[in-house]
Amino acid sequence: MTRLLVVEDDPRMRQMIAELLDGSGFAPELVGSARQALACLESVNPRLVLVDLGLPDLDGVELIAQIVARRPEIPCLVLTVASTEQRIRAALRAGARGYLFKEDLGRRLVVAIDEALHGGVPLSKAVAELLLAQLRAGAGAQIAAGDSPAGPLTTREHQVLERLARSFTYDETAADLGVSINTVRSYVR
Repeated sequence: MTRLLVVEDDPRMRQMIAELLDGSGFAPELVGSARQALACLESVNPRLVLVDLGLPDLDGVELIAQIVARRPEIPCLVLTVASTEQRIRAALRAGARGYLFKEDLGRRLVVAIDEALHGGVPLSKAVAELLLAQLRAGAGAQIAAGDSPAGPLTTREHQVLERLARSFTYDETAADLGVSINTVRSYVR
């Protein structure tokens, strides 16, 4: 069983997450605050931490930053209702390995955890679309300035991101592009 740490202040949501993970090969340790998460980080020794951003005692973004500082090998996956561009950017900058909206919980949670554990960056469709729009806007500004339209990403990386923005899974992206799933994971990283 793969140990997970789930940091969610809503008891009903914790219960729902536990039920979704039941029988999936994941063993979640459920806590309701950032303080509890930090206190049991070493004793639980999770392979991944699911973090809600709206915690009562510490902002989830700050919790992610603290976890990454203490245990950089443990991926943090955001699971939240916070959908503003500012919150998404802050969480990813703090070190989150992925960003899922709670509305995607039922159909994406187990797959997203697996993706994050294997080096992927699972994103809800709206998050991927936001990032893609930002990349395109940045590419337009670079073209106007005479720079390379690809910016820091290669053409293939853009192709992968576009498919993820259209809700393709990693497997579907790999099949569509004629590459292996590990190649897709590499492009995402």
